[in-house]
Amino acid sequence: MSITNKIQKIKKRDGRIVPFDQQRITNAVHKAFMATREEDGKIAKKISDKTVRILNAEFKPSQIPTVEQIQDIAIKAIGDSGYKDVAEAYLDYRKKRDFLTSAFHNRDLHLISPLSRRHRHEWKLFF
Repeated sequence: MSITNKIQKIKKRDGRIVPFDQQRITNAVHKAFMATREEDGKIAKKISDKTVRILNAEFKPSQIPTVEQIQDIAIKAIGDSGYKDVAEAYLDYRKKRDFLTSAFHNRDLHLISPLSRRHRHEWKLFF
């Protein structure tokens, strides 16, 4: 059962405003767990619920959090739940994703190809 969420919309990295979907948090947390340890999905759901509770406390219903703000809260919720290794893996993934996004937007495509090949197994876990 999902908890009631006051946040209705989020701001994507490209500036678009889209509906909030808690399942996306649950999926991202679950993938971070699968990349670092076995997990059946129940822990990811609990952490997702914790993330939503924090969002509800930190943002007014009229406010629109960014993807980055939500990820920061999710990473903190993972670490605070005793899974520091998973939080670090999620943060590492986020840094790599930000690097690739920046390289793509700056047309530095030569930077993407070698990194993608070298870490292909990691990227498959998250995409």
